[in-house]
Amino acid sequence: MGGLLRGIRSFLLLASGLVVAGVHAASPPAGEAQAVSPRIATARLLTSRDVGRDAYKSLFFYRQRRAVEVVLADPEVNRIARGWIASFEAYDPLTNDLDSVSLQGSTDMRVQGDLENGFEITAAGHQVVYALVDRRYDQIVALTVTRPKDVTWKRIPKNEGPDAVARHRVVLQDARVKAVLEGKPWYPMVKVAEVITAYKKRPLRTVTPAIYYFKENGKLAVLSVFLDVRDPKNMKVVDVNVIRRFTEYPSEELARAIVPRARSVLGRVPEVPFAKRPWYTAPEGFHRQELPPREFAQDRWRVRWSPPETQGVDVSAWFRGKPVLRSLLQFTFTGYNLPPQNGRPTLRWYFPEGAKYFAGELLYWDIHSADFGGPGLLGKIPIPATADHPGGFRMRSHYHTGALPHAQDFHAGHRFGPYNYDVAYDFFADGVVRLEWRRNGPGYVTEFLRVRRPTSVYQCYLSVWGLDLTPGTTQGVRVELFDGRRWTSPRAEFYVVGRPGMVVRVKNPRGSEAVEIPLDENVEVAVVRAKRGEIGRSKRVLDEAAETRFYHPGQYADGEPIQGQQVITWIVLHAPIHDLALPAGISAYPVFVQLNLRGY
Repeated sequence: MGGLLRGIRSFLLLASGLVVAGVHAASPPAGEAQAVSPRIATARLLTSRDVGRDAYKSLFFYRQRRAVEVVLADPEVNRIARGWIASFEAYDPLTNDLDSVSLQGSTDMRVQGDLENGFEITAAGHQVVYALVDRRYDQIVALTVTRPKDVTWKRIPKNEGPDAVARHRVVLQDARVKAVLEGKPWYPMVKVAEVITAYKKRPLRTVTPAIYYFKENGKLAVLSVFLDVRDPKNMKVVDVNVIRRFTEYPSEELARAIVPRARSVLGRVPEVPFAKRPWYTAPEGFHRQELPPREFAQDRWRVRWSPPETQGVDVSAWFRGKPVLRSLLQFTFTGYNLPPQNGRPTLRWYFPEGAKYFAGELLYWDIHSADFGGPGLLGKIPIPATADHPGGFRMRSHYHTGALPHAQDFHAGHRFGPYNYDVAYDFFADGVVRLEWRRNGPGYVTEFLRVRRPTSVYQCYLSVWGLDLTPGTTQGVRVELFDGRRWTSPRAEFYVVGRPGMVVRVKNPRGSEAVEIPLDENVEVAVVRAKRGEIGRSKRVLDEAAETRFYHPGQYADGEPIQGQQVITWIVLHAPIHDLALPAGISAYPVFVQLNLRGY
């Protein structure tokens, strides 16, 4: 943590502009304006190897919020944002000291339809603001505002899961629900999701969530409901809460709190080029996608990928013609109102009595698929060589778990409940692979912060990666563990909590090739034998028996021999959001794991 704090302090000194709204830095030096166009044209997406991990994290922790404030201080943007009833923001840090920001929202909601025939929802007056912000001087250097446009999508309960309509009928008969929704326009956001849900001290996978958006007094709100579905003939509503703020810091509230500048720069600065906008906020909510071939070669790597089914974009990789990775899966645990961790591994912290129940109040084992809030892979982005690192490329993917496939609903600002994840795979010509997960919120955090009494850990994410490593061989491997002092060769499956200095190595027993994974703070590893019937070899959702037995990768470390066998190397990245000052929506939280190739 000390390194992170030092990095934050250094970044704050370098970034300038992290000041209260309405206070601005001095104007740039003479001649700076002439450099704007080339500067914008040559800017590219920033990666953690460009600036270092701590400075990179600081961009999302703090700079993202400040960049949004700078954009909202423009009087024309401020006028538009003040009128929104729901909003969504996105952020990409670029090189050349530029922040790429988009804000979007709508001014009204209209609903037609019913449970049987489905609902047609319209976000009226939807607009998108794109801006490039100078990080050094807190100035907008490019700005685009789209014209108002109605955006429409459909929610059809009978197509969104077995018994969905029956479940809604049970909920809608509840007196508390009737009292809130009666006489108001509303629609359901269906989640037949007990298979990925744990709720309070009930048996795992017996409660499903239901969400109802409604308009009240010209504002958009949500009714958050949990339904016990153990007995389909006797389903019971177990909780009902009204949520009137989807994120901690919605753009419309920030706009009303900011004193705008005297004059807008709209029309006085260039438009934001399409290629410099955040990748997942194109007009009408559709993501920007520039998909590479299913197999390609670049920077000494050959990569084969397939679209996400249930566990994220799957990737196979070879380096210098030799195998590295047979498959890679990724998904996310999101837990709310957990007790203190007290040094426990996440397996025993989240599940102190094994598969009986979750220790907190609410847990989702999120599925990263194309049809459950994808879209998955957005594109392949080149990473040019710099003085600090060789060239490479990023495969970037994105998921709005629970949103519509193209996320028009989410990007229109109807974003309570669905999760917003950015997942990246960075490959470099020196044999370094950096896997990055970033949460952008908000999920259910406002419900657990504002409506329920929060505990010491009101929200924590676990980003889980399953790696089928093939270091120069597709046969059995040798596994070694460095504890900071010496190397050992564990005979059996193991699950350990990492600390600085620890390394796990998966190597070719008949060659020089190896993959080393540093186990830094907040990184855990479970190395288990690849077996059918266990997630990693079996697929989530597609293998119902394996899915219902699964709760944490550490459960698979049950003594099977691993030396000379095919193994799954599970990485668990711990992302404790309660450590952040800005917990939802307006800030993001990136975590990483790095793979270092040796002997290739």
